[in-house]
Amino acid sequence: MHAWKRFRRRRIRRSVTALTPFLLLYALFTAPQWIHDHRLNGLADRFLNHPLPPETDVADDEVQSSVALRGNGNHCDYRLRFNLRSKLPVSEIESHYESAAIGVEGGKVSVTVWTPSDAPPFPLTFDDRLVIVEVQDILHDPGWDPRCH
Repeated sequence: MHAWKRFRRRRIRRSVTALTPFLLLYALFTAPQWIHDHRLNGLADRFLNHPLPPETDVADDEVQSSVALRGNGNHCDYRLRFNLRSKLPVSEIESHYESAAIGVEGGKVSVTVWTPSDAPPFPLTFDDRLVIVEVQDILHDPGWDPRCH
């Protein structure tokens, strides 16, 4: 029985020793992605905690977000997209968010706002229309994140 325990411990120790380099490589390659995802989540939190424009409500709880290289170069871009319902014109919503310093490094962000061409007014509301807001914070250091090369 004692020999069996020794064999089992030795087998576990060898397995851990064999797996350790692979786990370290995994951590090395995914840590930059975790960092960028953390920054993107912070951007989303700041954006969602920013006061809404007047006569505007959140249309749904879904926020689409991504980290990627957009265009040419060697950098990371963060993008958020979410839906609002509002009586305001698109230009007012756009200027409301562009004036906010909610970027990843405390700077301004690029904001694009549009309405789908065939979006009917929301049910049980008078003039509310679906408004899609897209926020981009661009040109961040890519590190070793493969999504940004």
